[in-house]
Amino acid sequence: MTDLQFTKYFGDAVARISRLRYEVGGKVTSDPADGAVEIVFTASGALFLDTGADGDSLTVQDFEWTDPFAGPLSPENEEFVRTSGKWVRHDVSTEQPFADLIGKKLFDVAPIVGSNGKLYGLLLDISGYKLVIYAPADEVHVSMLT
Repeated sequence: MTDLQFTKYFGDAVARISRLRYEVGGKVTSDPADGAVEIVFTASGALFLDTGADGDSLTVQDFEWTDPFAGPLSPENEEFVRTSGKWVRHDVSTEQPFADLIGKKLFDVAPIVGSNGKLYGLLLDISGYKLVIYAPADEVHVSMLT
């Protein structure tokens, strides 16, 4: 996704932010500070940010995440989910650093690109808050710059 494609989100307010967390038996087993990020805007849709197949780049998609195990499931997939777990969307809109961003407008997006052309992260300007989303070592991390 190029920076020109982000312009449809500019000026739109953040409605919800979610993280994907891995659950087994209804219990989160992944680090709650890690996981793909989904930002839903009031009018322009959603951004879904996850690690790339190479494990150190960031992928950006302009749609909400769809649970591949939402059901109905085959008996084999039911058994897999029951014993091995699955990724589950968790609304983190009331958690920090995200709570301060709800209702605020996206003003700018700066891609963080390496000399190799890989997208390693994004810097989002949300009403003056600087949110960095990046993907080192197969995990998506988030930091608020102060």
